[in-house]
Amino acid sequence: MRKQPQDIDSEMAVIGAILLDPEACDTASEQLTAGDFFEERHRLIFDAVRLLRATDRPVDLITVTGQLKADGSLSRAGGAQYLAELIDYVPTSANIAYYSGRVRKSSLARNTIEAARAIATAACDENADLDEIISSGINRLENVTSGHVSTDPFQTINALADKYQHYVRTIEKLRFTTGFPEIDSVIRGVGPKEVMYILGGPGLFKSALLQNIFIGACGRTDKWYPYFSLEMSDIRMFERTVQIGMGHFTYNIESGFHHHQGYRENVLSALSSKGVDRLLICDHGGLTIDQIEHYTRLARRKYGEIGAIGIDLLGLTTAPGASGLFELIETNAPAIMNMAKRLDVPVIVLAHTKRPQAGLQQGAEMTMEAGKGSGAIEQYARFMIGLWRDKDKNIICSVLKNTNGEAGLKFTVDMNPAFLQFKGFTPYDSVAAKYTEGKQSRIRGRYTQAPAENDPY
Repeated sequence: MRKQPQDIDSEMAVIGAILLDPEACDTASEQLTAGDFFEERHRLIFDAVRLLRATDRPVDLITVTGQLKADGSLSRAGGAQYLAELIDYVPTSANIAYYSGRVRKSSLARNTIEAARAIATAACDENADLDEIISSGINRLENVTSGHVSTDPFQTINALADKYQHYVRTIEKLRFTTGFPEIDSVIRGVGPKEVMYILGGPGLFKSALLQNIFIGACGRTDKWYPYFSLEMSDIRMFERTVQIGMGHFTYNIESGFHHHQGYRENVLSALSSKGVDRLLICDHGGLTIDQIEHYTRLARRKYGEIGAIGIDLLGLTTAPGASGLFELIETNAPAIMNMAKRLDVPVIVLAHTKRPQAGLQQGAEMTMEAGKGSGAIEQYARFMIGLWRDKDKNIICSVLKNTNGEAGLKFTVDMNPAFLQFKGFTPYDSVAAKYTEGKQSRIRGRYTQAPAENDPY
């Protein structure tokens, strides 16, 4: 059997340099943790030195020996004689960064082997879910380096200024917009690594709104849009896409595909001209967030750049060990946020409202606490919009949470229920009208490659 990757000489050089020059411990700690050392005695000594440094005590042969003795680990660390040998092992601490890098490389190799071995073991189970194994395997491999800091974790204000300048010069091309100028002028788009929730009860067309948003996005960019339809089947999703994108009645769509020669080709050609062939539908039920992330990575490799991810519906996702809706939301709301950060894409999620919010259909205004199951939705969302009905039965869209500016603004929804097409949003009152006035022009040109007929701005 091949021995595990290890570099004992470099480990001894690192520990010796730290004992020789305690300041070198800070340099080593930029790349290493105690767990990166292959030999236990080196892990124990490294931890002892770091503890002494953290408590502002001197670091020398006597204090390190004393700390190890107090921990009951002196003999496991090789004893005082081995500490003395390490001090004599290197003449200087000048090369501490180089030796730390070699130790880290060996540690990463061992952790990679361990992760790969766990994946291989799981895959040997003939009853295992391979998608789940691949998904968890990717996360396991990504976590190999999660405990390491290869550079200074802090950034100066000058470095941040450079980073921010690059951000503001590129964010307009990266933000995901709804395609409705009134809403976009308020939230200014959902950026990469950000999550927006759309809340609503039954009969408020929240799924149709998300479909309208994604169909429109396909026509404004050349990116791809994975849409996870946990509630609706792929057949129904296709029919709705034609209904919304073409303005056809569902019975005409069914009849056209069944009886009329050339109808299928005409529909696909028309949808393709609007970019809707870049909408990627997945109707697998009961997906975990890890699986959604895995499938998105597959889509990125196969198709290209991802514009945003759509999830319909949060309450239909699953989470290992979650018992009941509360635990599910508590687990998956932060998991979705972390997924957005890892994938560096915007994520738009549909969620039901709590049962007491059913009163909204009698005219009660929706609040940010409407998310069903847990308060985790408003905690981890960057943006929240909610659909409800006023006393006149009009569908109202409220901006419930907006980290880019004003919240609490309300808009009347203009839609065609026959085709599930959202036509636009009109300010509900003078407050919303005043805030949105003159702000729509700043998002014009965000998608310069968009054909004029697909530009809502």
